[in-house]
Amino acid sequence: MAMSEFRSVGVWDRIVRSARVVWNRWARAPFRPVRPLHKSVWTWVFVALLAATVALFMFVYDTALTQWATQLPQPIVSFFKVFTELGQSAWLIAVSGIGGLVLAVTEWGQLSRPRRVRRAKLHADFTFFFAVTVASGLLIRLIKDMIGRARPNNSLSEGPLHFEFLAFSPQFASFPSGHAATFGAACTVMALYFPRWRPMLLLLALAGGASRVIVGWHYPADVIAGLAAGAAIALVAARYLARRNVMFVVPEGKFMPIRSRLT
Repeated sequence: MAMSEFRSVGVWDRIVRSARVVWNRWARAPFRPVRPLHKSVWTWVFVALLAATVALFMFVYDTALTQWATQLPQPIVSFFKVFTELGQSAWLIAVSGIGGLVLAVTEWGQLSRPRRVRRAKLHADFTFFFAVTVASGLLIRLIKDMIGRARPNNSLSEGPLHFEFLAFSPQFASFPSGHAATFGAACTVMALYFPRWRPMLLLLALAGGASRVIVGWHYPADVIAGLAAGAAIALVAARYLARRNVMFVVPEGKFMPIRSRLT
C-alpha cells in the first residue's frame, strides 16, 4: 500500500495519536506520592539475600544440580524441551505488539464510553506487556554479553566459573538466563493483573526457570538471577506507572501494585 493510501484511511494518524497518548500519560504525567523502592531498607535486604543466594549456587551447587538435571528420565527432558519455549521473548513481543497495534489503528469514535474505556485498558495492557518484555530482553542481553559465563554444554568450558568477558558469543551467554527473565517478567505482569493466580504463576515461573537447567542451557544460578531480573523489571515498571497514576495503584502499606479500575 502506498503511503498516500495509508494516510487516506487515517491509520497512520491513529498510530501517531495512540503513541502520543501513551507518551503523555506514561512519561509526562506528574508524579504522585508513592515511596520509591530504593528508599526502602527491605529492598536492599532482599537484594543482598538474592546476591548471596546466586553466589552460593554459583560456587557450591551449580555443578551438582546441573549434572543431576541432565540425568533425569528422557520423557521429562523431552517435555521440558517443549515447555521451555514458552520463555521465548520473540513470540510474546509479537503477540503483545500486534495486539497493541491493532487496537491503536481501530477507530474508537463510534463506540460507547464504557466500550472505549475497556478498549483503552486493553490497549494499555498490551503496551505494558510489550514494553516490559522488550526491556527485559534488551537488559539481559546486555548483561550476559558483558559477563560472558560459559554455558554448561560448552565443550570449551572449564567449569561453572569459566568466564569470557565481553565475548558476545552464544556459548558464553549463560548468566543470567534470558528465558528465565522472560518467565519472571511475564508471570509478574500476570500476577499484577490477577492477584488470585499468584501461587500458580509462581510455580509456572519456577518451572520455566528449571526447564533451562534440565535442557542443559543454564546453571541454576543463571536461572535465579534471570527470574529475579525479569520480575524486578516488571515490578519497577508497574510502580513507576503507579507513581504517575497510570494503570496501577500501590495500596497504603503494600509492596505490590495492583491494577487500577481506570486507565
